[in-house]
Amino acid sequence: MGYSLWLLPGEPQRSALAWVMAYRPTSYRENRQSYSSKSFPDFDPHITLANFSLPSPPSLDVLLPPKLDRVFARFKSLHVGNSYLGSLSVTIEKTSDLMTLHDAIDAHLRLNNIENRGGRFPHMSLFYLDEAVLGDRRRLPERLQRRGLVTSKREGVLLNSFPDGDPPVSLSGFDGEEIWLMDCNGPVAEWKMLDKRHLSFFDTGPAMHPPPPSYASPVVPPIGKNHSHRDYPAPFPATGSNVPERQQSALPPRQAVHRPMPMPPPLYASPVVPPIGKNHSHRDYPAPFPATGSNVPERQQSALPPRQAVHGPMPMPPPLYASPVVPPIGKDNSHRDYPAPFPATGSNVPERQQSALPPRQAVHRPMPMPQIGNNKPHRDDHAQCLSTEPRL
Repeated sequence: MGYSLWLLPGEPQRSALAWVMAYRPTSYRENRQSYSSKSFPDFDPHITLANFSLPSPPSLDVLLPPKLDRVFARFKSLHVGNSYLGSLSVTIEKTSDLMTLHDAIDAHLRLNNIENRGGRFPHMSLFYLDEAVLGDRRRLPERLQRRGLVTSKREGVLLNSFPDGDPPVSLSGFDGEEIWLMDCNGPVAEWKMLDKRHLSFFDTGPAMHPPPPSYASPVVPPIGKNHSHRDYPAPFPATGSNVPERQQSALPPRQAVHRPMPMPPPLYASPVVPPIGKNHSHRDYPAPFPATGSNVPERQQSALPPRQAVHGPMPMPPPLYASPVVPPIGKDNSHRDYPAPFPATGSNVPERQQSALPPRQAVHRPMPMPQIGNNKPHRDDHAQCLSTEPRL
């Protein structure tokens, strides 16, 4: 017979069709000797694309074009033939994809001077039966339908398989995924596969066009009206008066383009700067670090948690020591033998500052000098260096 090119389905369709083709009539199972040894051989489900004779096994690169796409073969009806190889088959619908595949292979064979001697196309053989008893081939379709293996529909036929442990499978056709090069010399039981090629996927759907952009065009102000500043957020609205209404409504929430987020006001309070001449700060006092004050807005005070409060600079407290009392010119009656006048209290020191001095830090007034002419020291007498009522 020579060599053949078969179109085969992939898994699991191949297993489902093989389960249907494994059917044997009861008469054959009970008395196999009444049938010819060539009847009901095992073979894979296929559609014959080409038959040819060559002196040596060819290569698929010579027999097939470089690129072929997958096709779908639809079952149309059952056909009972008068020959051994055409005993019972399923007629395949002549779709444009399937006929294009067949014509491309036929043209490639002619290009390589190979004659295609293919017969009836397209069909898928179910059984090869060497009819020993007249009418066995005619009775096969009825037996298949009675067992539920074949169901006739207006649009075609269904081949049903009921594998053990698996749900039933009904096929109205199969996806042609592979092409096998078969050596068909000798009996059917001795046929063998020499090479195969997997067909590529082919998308028969309509071409996809990219959708229009979902974002709105930026709004450009007129010349001379652009008052933008680098410290302000850039204007890039997703919707507005310059964007058509239908475009605004077509934007889903997840694709909406929003304006940039403005920067929030600072959380810290501005430093409190006292008026000129009122700053009595001093390094000896603890630094006041207020978190709130008269210069901080009320809403800002409440929005600051304690651990995040940022305080203003500490104003310096008034000094603890009193300024030295400088007597008028000509009234300085100090003497080197007496302690230096450094009063902590007196008429020149405010009352609130006097009360702030603890007793251990009190500085006393210097001892006044006696009046001139009243100082009559004598070595035999006690020195009267002080007067109880000094005159100033």
